[in-house]
Amino acid sequence: MTNRLVFDVDGKNCYVRMPNQKEINDGELIYKTKYSEALRFGALSAAEADSIIKDREIWSQKDEEEKLRLFVRLHELGDELMLIDKFTDAANHIYEMEQVRTDILRLNMRKSNILDNTAESYADDHRLQFYVTVCSFYADDNVIFEDVDDYLLRAQDEIAKVCMTKLIHLIANDGQDFRQEWPEFKWRIKHGLIDENLNPVKEKMEEFVRQASAETADEAELVAKTIADASENKEKVEEN
Repeated sequence: MTNRLVFDVDGKNCYVRMPNQKEINDGELIYKTKYSEALRFGALSAAEADSIIKDREIWSQKDEEEKLRLFVRLHELGDELMLIDKFTDAANHIYEMEQVRTDILRLNMRKSNILDNTAESYADDHRLQFYVTVCSFYADDNVIFEDVDDYLLRAQDEIAKVCMTKLIHLIANDGQDFRQEWPEFKWRIKHGLIDENLNPVKEKMEEFVRQASAETADEAELVAKTIADASENKEKVEEN
């Protein structure tokens, strides 16, 4: 099992590691404390929020069916994409997949807007903030954040965002960025547009744009020739 994830950010080599048992115990204490605090201040529990969603029909069976339809379409596009070599067709498929993912996200937001504000969510946020503080290091093993307050002051900085994202991947996915399993990223890796860490390969991306543009120009020329030939044939028929 991967214990750490190494990466570069802002020109500095960094890593995040899995929390040790003491940190896990401390994190659980923070979770329980913040959960109780949230309830005292009137936050809903996840069960109460789920009940409201059902009672007020914020999320209906129709929404569930639409979400399923979108996921089916996403998988269809993904299967088709992996068989495509033509850059313009791939670009169109990737664009449509991004639109479908956006539709799924927007659909889920009606439910998540309530669930993201539960006592459980509040407590989990504080536990994660603690973990990223104690588990983020520079390559020389010096800590990146002095404490949670320091992390919160720098939360909008690139290094804080990347550390949080990498730690979530490490804890939840054994260090793997879940997007590696998305067909649109697999296709890009297959054609060398991005590396295995999902970083763009500049030269290949530029070639992709040039190739797609050339294919589009060729198609436009073919369409124009087809229209011209059809018009010429029509004129000959009318003359006869």
